[in-house]
Amino acid sequence: MKAIKIYSEQCIGCSLCSLECSITWNNAYGLNDSFIIIKRSDLEGHFEAEVLDSCKRCFKCVKICPSSCIEIVDIQNKFEEVGLDG
Repeated sequence: MKAIKIYSEQCIGCSLCSLECSITWNNAYGLNDSFIIIKRSDLEGHFEAEVLDSCKRCFKCVKICPSSCIEIVDIQNKFEEVGLDG
């Protein structure tokens, strides 16, 4: 199964991923209508990004991200790496 991984340390806080998500899935242009949440970190100039479990995995956020901090990962392979594959 595929999922989204966001490298928050590379995030520039532009919120293009959130806006693309809101337009695609909720026909709305707003950060509150997205499956991706971007918040300003306690560290100046840094951001924290979270993908909600309700993400539809369309991966449009990967294509629109200008800092390439979002990637598609194979969840099964990640479980195998840490010995959680059953």
